[in-house]
Amino acid sequence: MLSYHSFKEQRRKPKGDLMKYLVLKSTVANGGQVKAGDVIELSPSEAKELLGIGRVTKVESKPVETVDRAVGLEEATKPKRRTSRKSV
Repeated sequence: MLSYHSFKEQRRKPKGDLMKYLVLKSTVANGGQVKAGDVIELSPSEAKELLGIGRVTKVESKPVETVDRAVGLEEATKPKRRTSRKSV
């Protein structure tokens, strides 16, 4: 006979090597529903299954570099503001 406790044990996050994955298609993972575009942490066994059917892909965690593109611009190169015409 199934009980509440047997289902509760399955929903626990396993301790160990969790990796981050990007969800490509909405699916069920970690005992709940996840939407496309979410970044989630999965256990190796669950990740292997979802990678096999093409639902998730690995996320490479590279530091994001911010580039200030405004450096070097001068007032002379700045575009002129245009005003809207009044209709007659």
